[in-house]
Amino acid sequence: FEYLGNSANASQWSTFVDHIIPTNPGQFKDGEPGSTRRCFCKPNRTGMRWDELITEVVPNQKRQLIIYDLKEFPMTADGLATEQIYRSLGPETTQLAFTLFFKDHQPTLFEKAKIYIAAYRVASIYKANMGNIKQLVEAKYRSAQP
Repeated sequence: FEYLGNSANASQWSTFVDHIIPTNPGQFKDGEPGSTRRCFCKPNRTGMRWDELITEVVPNQKRQLIIYDLKEFPMTADGLATEQIYRSLGPETTQLAFTLFFKDHQPTLFEKAKIYIAAYRVASIYKANMGNIKQLVEAKYRSAQP
């Protein structure tokens, strides 16, 4: 939970995001409600980018964020949000799910169609990211064992 809440770690696990820069660190702790950040797909900050606002955090259970100000995407939709949902399956096992949905916004039929099309790409990114997160977390756990 802490690892994914730290913007500096995104480049280690994300197959889509090159880096994330917190934009209001003097006001809010990174990964906490109220914190904002800018996400870049390329190291030189060109191409696709977007901003995120962390809206809800339940420690070790959920982190929710709103996605806005998308730039250079082939298609966009307003009112998108995503969640990281954590569920304990035992003392050393956690299930993690990523979701994408419309928050506080009733999408138009056109927006629904765009998201339906984009969902295939998003799902493949989420799946690859989950694989990377699993490897990183398990490697850290193994190295911490006596």
